[in-house]
Amino acid sequence: MGEALFLNWEGRPVVIYRRQDNEFSQLRTIDNRLLDETSQNSDQPEDMLNAYRSVEPEWFVAIALGTDQGCSLTHLPANSSLFQQQPWHGGFIDACRKSRYDLSGRVYESQYATRNLVVPPYKLSGTTVILGQ
Repeated sequence: MGEALFLNWEGRPVVIYRRQDNEFSQLRTIDNRLLDETSQNSDQPEDMLNAYRSVEPEWFVAIALGTDQGCSLTHLPANSSLFQQQPWHGGFIDACRKSRYDLSGRVYESQYATRNLVVPPYKLSGTTVILGQ
């Protein structure tokens, strides 16, 4: 299981999630439960328009607010409980109406939220994430 770090940047909460090798393959697998799987209607820098929605597969960075009512997010690790008839592979959940997002911040269909999480511009310098670049 990867690590999630929540912090504030320019007055907004941000999540930085360090994904593990086994999570990379799950994100590349087609998941028909995702509302905007290819992130065509999402807000992320153009160079992050990929299955990971990130500069490098290991790192995911997003504004840590659900896209329905702007409620805070928490990391929900993978577990054996079912979500939409399949095991939960891990991701994020909002505090208000419990909309779920995968580890690339892509929203699942049939929920209140209908947009993927916002990915801000950033760059990596080694293992340091520099926001706003």
